[in-house]
Amino acid sequence: MNSPLESTVLFQLGPVPITQAVLTTWVIMAVLVLGAVLLTRRLDLRPTRRQAALELVTVPKVLRLARTQVTVQTFEIGQYDDLLATTYT
Repeated sequence: MNSPLESTVLFQLGPVPITQAVLTTWVIMAVLVLGAVLLTRRLDLRPTRRQAALELVTVPKVLRLARTQVTVQTFEIGQYDDLLATTYT
């Protein structure tokens, strides 16, 4: 009986066996990096429509993520939105 945790070795890279999980992870990483490179090339201080749309989608999500990470109740994160937007985007 085979274990569901058993990985299938697809090929060897020198002495290192490359499993299906490793290959899947590499493909996902390649797609994310390629997408990031394509979306962030030619960014400018005077944004184009494409850059403005990208920022319109990503900046609120980054700010929402930053707000969820703040655990101190006396800290008002709203006053630092501009700093967080420039730091994490």
